[in-house]
Formats: sequence, structure tokens, C-alpha cells
Amino acid sequence: MLPVFLGLCILYFPANLYAQNRYAEGYVITMRGDTLEGKIRDRKSEPFARRYKRIRFRSSMHSSRRYRPGQIRGYAIGSAIYESHWLMRDNRGFQERYLSMERYGKPVFLRLVVKGPLSLYFLEQMDQDSGRIDYVELFKKEDDPVFVRVSQGLLGLKKGMLRQYLADRPDVIEKINDKTLRSALEIVKYYNEQ
Repeated sequence: MLPVFLGLCILYFPANLYAQNRYAEGYVITMRGDTLEGKIRDRKSEPFARRYKRIRFRSSMHSSRRYRPGQIRGYAIGSAIYESHWLMRDNRGFQERYLSMERYGKPVFLRLVVKGPLSLYFLEQMDQDSGRIDYVELFKKEDDPVFVRVSQGLLGLKKGMLRQYLADRPDVIEKINDKTLRSALEIVKYYNEQ
């Protein structure tokens, strides 16, 4: 029994370590707006998942660099697009907002899900209980320095916050209230199509 167990360990662990260290095709957008194509690694995969504080970038010329949020405008890895934003959390009166102004708070990478007059972003964070990477859904209007949190996990949409933030669109608020629009993705798509 012991030789079988050891054999499985030898086969499993190198494959697992290899999977955690993979680079994927992508690109980096510099602060000047230049696009650098290459391979990127931004996280360690499960079961010991974590996001790196700096992404790792390898160009086709085999040069390797690390970039923190604030050093680049953003990056893409596979089909996922990330933008660098300054965020300062404002949690007054149970209304979780994030102010996005340069030099206030700290720069972070946000995953862009939908871009438009109303954009949807994911703020990826480590879930300390499960050891997995989880995300917070954020809305941001064009030319508005404020991101707002859309939902409260299992409790659903933060309707009070959304009523206030989307007050310019009573039709959207009505559809949220009558539960026609139930998710952040449904809301942002409806908002941007009308």
C-alpha cells in the first residue's frame, strides 16, 4: 500500500506544481499607452490560491518584469482584462463605496467584466475561510470617481445603494424592485442597452 501511495504522490505533486506556475498569453498596457505582448502570470492556482501583488510578465524576447498596480494601466491574461485603479474604501452609514482618485488609497487591479456608460468590475480578494479567490462586484459610471458595491454575497443586491447610485434611471430601479433584474450583469446590460 505504501509504494502505491508514494507513487501517486510523486505523480501528483509535480503536476500540481507545474499547474501553479503557468504563464498564459496576454498583454500589458504601459502608462504611455503602449501594448506589450507576451505571457503573464498573476496568481497561484488552487488549492493554495492567491493573487500576486505584482503580475509577472515575460515578453517574446524572454525578458521578465514584475508590475504592480499603478505602474501600468492594465493587462489582459487570456480573455480576462484588468485595469489599474486607485481605490480608497469609504464605508459610511453601511454604504460601501470606493473613491477612485489618483494618490488616494492604493492602486489595485480590477477585472473588467462589462465596459460602457455603466461598467461592471470585480475586485478580487482572498477568501480566508476557503482559501479561494473571491470577488466583490462593483459598478462605475463613466466619468464618475466612485465605484459602488452591487451585492452583499448571499444577501443579494444592495437595493438601497443601487436606488441612490442609479437614480438617473428610474426604469432600472423599477426592474430591480420588481425582481426583473436580479444580478449585476443583468442590470449593467439593461442599463447600457437603453
